[in-house]
Amino acid sequence: MIKFFRKIRQNLLAEGKTGKYLKYAFGEILLVMIGILLALQVNNWNENRKLNTQKKEFLEELHKSVQGDLSYLQISMAINSRIKQSAKLILEYMERDLPYHDSLQYHFGNTISFWPFRIKIGAYQNYRSSNLNLILSQKLKEDITLYFEARNNGITENFNIYSNMVQEASLNILNTRFESFWDTNYEEWKIDNDYSSYDIDLVTRMTPINFESLKKDQEYLYFLKTLINKYNWLIEMELISTQRVAKAFLATIEEEMKM
Repeated sequence: MIKFFRKIRQNLLAEGKTGKYLKYAFGEILLVMIGILLALQVNNWNENRKLNTQKKEFLEELHKSVQGDLSYLQISMAINSRIKQSAKLILEYMERDLPYHDSLQYHFGNTISFWPFRIKIGAYQNYRSSNLNLILSQKLKEDITLYFEARNNGITENFNIYSNMVQEASLNILNTRFESFWDTNYEEWKIDNDYSSYDIDLVTRMTPINFESLKKDQEYLYFLKTLINKYNWLIEMELISTQRVAKAFLATIEEEMKM
């Protein structure tokens, strides 16, 4: 097309038709500019389509990740709730001066068993390594930071504090009062388990050396009561807060997906 206009200009110039030559020259320039603008428009459209596709894929990944966290969170909350239930039952047995029963070994085991929870960060890592921060709403950006950084850090820190407390008790308190620490049915359990998830059939037992003496053991009683309080603040409250944040986060993601 440009060659065609150039030939016309050359003919007009040769014929001395300067006015028409200038018009055709201007038309050629205008045509080139329109072509450039159209090319830029097409390029921008392609880039926007690419970004929207990436955004959709990321939101779907994010949604799936948080849904998975909520499902696993339910399991963690159910398993960990046995800590407080068993600790309270043991305290009641001791306060009422009830005799030892074999079932108590499982409750003693529950008191020092907990199931950690950690937010999956794969989707967040993809977010940080991309330019998706340019196309997400401010509300979603804030929720992403709150969930994957503040929430995850809080969970990790509090679970570590709780774990350290149990480990310290195993070395300084439980070691002289029970036959063993974390005595489980692991050998039987592992035969039919694929290790992909926690199985409720995996149980932990702790058998007291002298239950009657344990009833009056102030150091152990103090540990057990402290365990309940620590569980409330470090485990239960953290998991409930995370569940609420995750549900709100999921709602924000779903709103973004509608846009």
